[in-house]
Amino acid sequence: MPPFDFQLRGAVYNPLDWYWVMDDGRIYSSARETMIAADDQQYLIWRDGRAPTNWPRDADGNQTVDALREVVAAFGKQGPE
Repeated sequence: MPPFDFQLRGAVYNPLDWYWVMDDGRIYSSARETMIAADDQQYLIWRDGRAPTNWPRDADGNQTVDALREVVAAFGKQGPE
C-alpha cells in the first residue's frame, strides 16, 4: 500500500485528452488536435462526469487560437488550425 490513504473521485484533468469550449460554442479536442462538433459522439461520452474547460483568453481578454495554443503547447500539442 502507498503511504497515503485517499482515492481520487470524479474526473481527473488530462490535458492530452481534454476539451476547451469557446463562448460561441466551438470546441477543441486535444486528443484529436482538432475542432469538433458539439454532438460529436466521443465528446458526448467524455462529458459523462466531466465538463470542458473554458477557452483561454489572451492579454486583451479575447478567446483566440493563439491563447489556446499557448496552453496546449506545454503538453506537446499544436492546437487548432
